[in-house]
Amino acid sequence: MTSNKALKKGTYSLWVKGAVLFDVPTGSWSAATVTRYTQDFKKCVRGLIDKPWAHILLLENWGLAEPAAQEPIANLTDWAYANNNRCAALVYPPDPLKRYVIDKFLVVKHSDFDLQHFVDPTEAVAWLNGKGYAVNPRDVEDPELD
Repeated sequence: MTSNKALKKGTYSLWVKGAVLFDVPTGSWSAATVTRYTQDFKKCVRGLIDKPWAHILLLENWGLAEPAAQEPIANLTDWAYANNNRCAALVYPPDPLKRYVIDKFLVVKHSDFDLQHFVDPTEAVAWLNGKGYAVNPRDVEDPELD
């Protein structure tokens, strides 16, 4: 697991279970936060990229990102796809502004990539299980909180 809890603004926790990257971004993100996140993201999925893998983002406490972060996030999304990321489940309460920003930052460019939005993490887990990724509902709990 990789964590960046020391930062006051944008922080994140990343961990892998099976063929799924769990991702909990929090706070408002700057381009500098995205740079650190990109490095940690790539390290975290290093063991997954030889076969299809999934990504679940728990965005409830994410406070959006500055416009300068859009290009680096798009580049990371392209890198992830090129390295076998084939689906992503985004979990957050209904929030039109957050949905607008997410849709601007995460543009699906490939027909074999599936991006879904969920309000309830258990729905996201069920969807990932239906896609063939073994996910336990307890897996979405940040291991740092144990």
